[in-house]
Amino acid sequence: MNPIDTWVDTDEVRRLAQRLVTPAKQNTPSAKESGFGDGFVGFAETPSETAPLTPPVSALALELPSTDTPTFKSLANWLHAHCAATAVFVINLEGQVLFDEDSTHLHFAARGMALNWKIRDAVKPVRLLVHAGQFLELVPVNHAQGRLILGIVVPQALQASTLSTIREKIALS
Repeated sequence: MNPIDTWVDTDEVRRLAQRLVTPAKQNTPSAKESGFGDGFVGFAETPSETAPLTPPVSALALELPSTDTPTFKSLANWLHAHCAATAVFVINLEGQVLFDEDSTHLHFAARGMALNWKIRDAVKPVRLLVHAGQFLELVPVNHAQGRLILGIVVPQALQASTLSTIREKIALS
């Protein structure tokens, strides 16, 4: 006797296998299946009389006006040259973007780290694998503007000595 037969319903397995090899019929859901009654006619789009309160922010507009934008740009250029960084961004502890090179999809991790740093006295760098061969290094740094989170996308994890050099470079800027 096969021990697997004791807990598997062979008839059910055959039925499931038959359903997998048989082409599924395309049926349209009825109003009852969708959770709406027969009287439901759909959602109608109504024209908005007022414009949205905040205009959409473009990727270029994320490089906010700041006295330190040239400083962050020169730091980004240095990181591209010395660390093979493909993207750099800087946020403050309030979660505001001070500098960005089209990395808006990665800001959520830095904002979480910033919130954590507001609660604690210190935080350590965080490394996340974002794609094959791409790491996001989130580095807490002290700057003239205060405590900031520096996000760097690099092809390989940065060494501790490189991270301390980055911290020194941004502290002096």
